[in-house]
Amino acid sequence: MRRWRLSALLAMLLIYGCGGGGGSGGTVTAPVGNVQPISVNSGPTGQIPNMVMTSVTICVPGTSTCQTIPNVQVDTGSSGLRLLASAITIALPPVTSASTGNTYSECGPFADGVVWGALAKADVQLAGEKASSISIQVIQDNASVPAIPASCSAQGAPQDSLALLGANGIIGVGLFLQDCGSYCVSNTAAIYYDCASSGSCSEVTIALVSQVSNPVAFFVQDNNGVVLKLPAIAANGAASASGSMIFGIGTQANNVLTGTVIGVPDTGASAGSFLAMYKTSTTFANSFIDSGSTILYFDDAAIPACASPSGFYCPGSATALSEIPINVTIIGSNGLSAPVSAAVANAQFLFTQPGAANLNAFDNLAGPAGATLPNAFDFGVPFFFGKSVFTAFEQRSTPNGAGPYFAFQP
Repeated sequence: MRRWRLSALLAMLLIYGCGGGGGSGGTVTAPVGNVQPISVNSGPTGQIPNMVMTSVTICVPGTSTCQTIPNVQVDTGSSGLRLLASAITIALPPVTSASTGNTYSECGPFADGVVWGALAKADVQLAGEKASSISIQVIQDNASVPAIPASCSAQGAPQDSLALLGANGIIGVGLFLQDCGSYCVSNTAAIYYDCASSGSCSEVTIALVSQVSNPVAFFVQDNNGVVLKLPAIAANGAASASGSMIFGIGTQANNVLTGTVIGVPDTGASAGSFLAMYKTSTTFANSFIDSGSTILYFDDAAIPACASPSGFYCPGSATALSEIPINVTIIGSNGLSAPVSAAVANAQFLFTQPGAANLNAFDNLAGPAGATLPNAFDFGVPFFFGKSVFTAFEQRSTPNGAGPYFAFQP
């Protein structure tokens, strides 16, 4: 059975409460191209449907030595660009410690494993916009030095190959400016490491300017958030779905928000999350919206789980399309709320129906969250179909108020 990806989760933010810092929210009025094409498909491996993919151009900072890398997953549940080393053909300068001269490396924790690799500086270009000389992570998939530290691998299985990652990389365009923020400026947390040429690595604190950063937040303009816009699809699935990632919120005519603003904390144990009220009586306090999760994840013992494929819900018939409706109310830290209506179909039917081998996008797949996502409703890719979903960045102003927040509208 095809593998499905449980994505970014804001793992370090939910644990540490990392509010970021740095950068400006300045506005430039001259419009530029702010629309990046995205596609929902099964990725370069053909094994993980509901992957939101795009291409990213990276350059040696301040030069025209550039490379466009396709099949990069778009993830509103993390911050920062991470690329497989084997996908990069240009020589990017490393990010080094001013005190030791050694290269910084990072252990990036995700819900389904960790990514390990060195930091490098790059100009990152998307549509007509550019983030200049920001830190990205180069996922180590073609070298053995430095070896992944035990304190990193203890957090999860390494996602260190195309087959395991399901993409050439991940572009995190989530709520936060950096992936760890002020916490890692003052604390070591098995996230950032100083690695000597001998291969020995030590946990270290790290300045904001050196941390892996959300590229969109460091554009010259349209830098206060992103909008993911995907079409509605048929209940039995689609071969693929084409949409747009639009940069900025309320900065150009194509990114005006009229939906309800769902505020989320930027620090503390609930950073990046909101309350989801399910079936009027069940609350999930650590809920979030995440284009890097390929299905909806939530716990409901009343919905039958699949015997095969495991990890999914299988209500109704396995031989005909049958959906059950679910209704959730999202409640933000600002006290505002918005209803969500969705459906859960029998995964076994969707995967075995006539023509199933050609279907790679589904709006009605769900599965148990379990211990991996305690007390959470993870609004993954099925939530995005038929909507414009807004992710507003921390420390950035918008016409609808300051981020961080989520919002959505049909």
